[in-house]
Amino acid sequence: MSINRKLLFLLFLVGICVSCAKEDVIRREEGDITIKPLWGNYIAGKFLPPEIKYYLYYLNNISVSPIIVTDLKGEGFTKRLPVGIYRLVGYNSADASNNITFDESKPSTVVAKTSQDDFIPLDLYIVSCDSILIKDNETITKEIVPIEVKAKTLSLIFSFRDELNSLSPLKGKIEGISTSFNLLNGEVFEDENFISFRDNNNNLYFRISGLSYNSNLSADRNTELLPPVLSLTLGEGENSYTGDVSLGSIISSFQKPNNIILDVIVKKYTQYTGSQKRILIETHLNQYSD
Repeated sequence: MSINRKLLFLLFLVGICVSCAKEDVIRREEGDITIKPLWGNYIAGKFLPPEIKYYLYYLNNISVSPIIVTDLKGEGFTKRLPVGIYRLVGYNSADASNNITFDESKPSTVVAKTSQDDFIPLDLYIVSCDSILIKDNETITKEIVPIEVKAKTLSLIFSFRDELNSLSPLKGKIEGISTSFNLLNGEVFEDENFISFRDNNNNLYFRISGLSYNSNLSADRNTELLPPVLSLTLGEGENSYTGDVSLGSIISSFQKPNNIILDVIVKKYTQYTGSQKRILIETHLNQYSD
């Protein structure tokens, strides 16, 4: 009888151990992703593709920090990930222009903001892909053609009438124009939508990514463009003049030329009846825009 009790006790212990072992072998559902950049002509004249830094954002929970992968040879990578939907954002941070600031704190993307210090080529490439679905025990391969990100140049050529050229400094801002790129797709990052300036020069140059959009996009994106607005202040204190003008007429120009030149003519606004001194601003697209 005692032997049977011992045997039953041993069987009971074995049952507990088997149960614990089953709990231990419960695994996390995971799959594999392989990324292959198709550089092709992008690396013509170069010995190797550039180093690429990748961010994998888990779209099922955007509060989770992205998984970062550094691809030193620019040839791609393979990574095992928990199942779910991911957004891939990759770019050549090491080789890009020194006048670009990268901000990875934006939700589910990286933003590249260009400086206005010089106008050398950005040398910026992105290897990005949206909505990558990782399934359990499956391997998927994404071949991605890198996109070269290019900035446009906006030139403002000022001429003054009515003795306004004696007033300085020239201060102002352009709203509705961005200097930042969303590195998911190389397009305008919409939260950065103005340029401010203060200068004594009649010719101003800016490096821009394009126009900003409002928050309610329709199927026809062009109908939702925000017309950029140029605001100016000439002089300071009681002798200052202010004015603004919509640049809506140049919207179509942002879709084609890489070098946009605007002739800006500034006159005194003699018909204004208020207490402030106002200026009338006229803008014309220069024939040398290309």
